[in-house]
Amino acid sequence: MEQQLKKNKRVWPKVLITIFAVLLILPLALYAYLSYDHFQIDDKRVGYDYHAPYAGEAIYRASGDVEIPLAAEDLYWLIDEYRLLDDLGIPDLACRKIAVEIGDSALTIYANIRYKGFLPLPLRADLSIQTNGGLKIDVVGIHVGKWINLPAEQLAKYGVETHYSVLLKDLLRDSSITSIAFKDGKIVATAPFLTEFSESAIPDMTADTLLLYGAEADGAIDQASACYRAETIGIRERSIRDYVAGAPNPVVAMMRLLALCDTTNAEQTIQEQDAFRTHFFLPASAEDISAYRETYLERIVSENRKLETLLTAVREKYKALEIRLTRDAYVDTVTNEALSLAALCPAIGLDNSQCHPILLLATEPQKAPYTADLQPFSQIPKSPGLKLDMTQDYLRNDIGVMLVLPGGSTAMLYYTVASELMVQCLPQETAASLFEEYRAPKVLNLDLAVFSTKRVLHDAPTSDLSPYIVFLPWDIEKTWNAMSK
Repeated sequence: MEQQLKKNKRVWPKVLITIFAVLLILPLALYAYLSYDHFQIDDKRVGYDYHAPYAGEAIYRASGDVEIPLAAEDLYWLIDEYRLLDDLGIPDLACRKIAVEIGDSALTIYANIRYKGFLPLPLRADLSIQTNGGLKIDVVGIHVGKWINLPAEQLAKYGVETHYSVLLKDLLRDSSITSIAFKDGKIVATAPFLTEFSESAIPDMTADTLLLYGAEADGAIDQASACYRAETIGIRERSIRDYVAGAPNPVVAMMRLLALCDTTNAEQTIQEQDAFRTHFFLPASAEDISAYRETYLERIVSENRKLETLLTAVREKYKALEIRLTRDAYVDTVTNEALSLAALCPAIGLDNSQCHPILLLATEPQKAPYTADLQPFSQIPKSPGLKLDMTQDYLRNDIGVMLVLPGGSTAMLYYTVASELMVQCLPQETAASLFEEYRAPKVLNLDLAVFSTKRVLHDAPTSDLSPYIVFLPWDIEKTWNAMSK
């Protein structure tokens, strides 16, 4: 009996040690289980870069909608951009990493979660999603690691909610998403971005000026010109949607259109975009638009420099009293031959059948030519007995150029009283006859000339050129016809 008691005394410490070991090992084993990288989230996220551009192919519809297929990487971007993991809404839980797999109307979410900052919880949630008018989400099951499975029925027993409904307007702030669908392993979101773009982009007359100057149309130029001439806002917006939707590269098409808008309008359109629209629909900055606009303005700079060179050469010769007015021609007093503008300014690239001087007169300040640096008209060399109507010294007299522009339109070229370069196109129907009528010295009264109501003063394209005004031939035609009725 005594030996049995001694033996029992030796066993109890072993039992206690075993129990203690079990109590110690179980939590450690559980912690080790929970700490194990069951779902290899880092491997699932390989290739994701928050700063990378959207790699999907958005579909731009003429209806104004844009469809964006979202892969797992795009969902990661949305999670990071909108900081969706910063607050799970559950006390003491914080999500460290997340990965997703997109199925057929299903989503699998893998997450490494920390409870109270130290206890790891590797979770996998299997979701079934219906997308009729919103999102109806059913939790099919929760896995804690690979081997602990909690199906929806068991979750419901513990009071865990397994059914959720989310309105589309509540998905992401200001995203304007109108529908969600699952297709080909991606989530396709639809938003009316192209409608928004067509309402905000308002092309100015830059495109029409480029066409006047013979610029090669690149699609955007023709479209911007059509928008500028559109009779109603609805026609303009519809044509923008049709153009962008049919363009080989809709993003480039939109950037080029913005480059052909007023600078303020283009910058405002870009600045009003949030991160969602910039990332998925129009990944462009104000600097990108400015670069495209500078490319377009290079043509205007080049042509305006030629026009100013020609006009300045003619006026300098006129000021030097080296142009004599005769009944039939402008005569170069240096050579005593008919004045040749092609020889005077070969850089313009025109022959004498395409350009000639023109005498101008005006009393209205808004229409008046410069004249301040010219000799009085009475001192200009003339043939004896030559009479020119209305050419009194007290009137504003000047000399300009009538020429055929590279785009085929005929225009008068002169400096205004405010030293602006005026490119005054002639009505298309009468341009040819007016050009020939004023080939010989004859005064054109600018007070009676037809001006378009669209009088826009453009800033000097470079520091060595003048501000300029262009009156487009189609605007002149409308005004001319209106005045004739």
